[in-house]
Amino acid sequence: MMLHLLMKINYEINSNRLLILDARSYTAALANRAKGGGFEHPPYYSDCDVQFMNLPNIHVIRKSAQMLRVAVANAGQGENWLSQLESSRWLHNLSSLISAASFVVATVNNHARPVLIHCSDGWDRTPKITTLAEIML
Repeated sequence: MMLHLLMKINYEINSNRLLILDARSYTAALANRAKGGGFEHPPYYSDCDVQFMNLPNIHVIRKSAQMLRVAVANAGQGENWLSQLESSRWLHNLSSLISAASFVVATVNNHARPVLIHCSDGWDRTPKITTLAEIML
């Protein structure tokens, strides 16, 4: 109901389609559907596009941060700290987040499209993307 109201307001202002940005991967969204959650089913949202950002969940990020801490703590003790940094995937995860926020910025700035951002719970990936996109805008 709320989404349909947003789409109606958007259509009255401009004719650009609403972009629903799902921070998860399509596979994760399907898995959530099997557990009673899910994601937007395109036939029910004819004036919207859904884009998946493939960002890892909080458990993956937590493990990555822990591995980063170990790499930084060991930086002065050996020559393999760069390989530990790479193994942590911290820079990859950070790059993925920045790419998602940049996508939002380009969509809003260059195409004047409204964007609705969400993931499975809305308390981890969603605020990261929205906050970073707001700073970038």
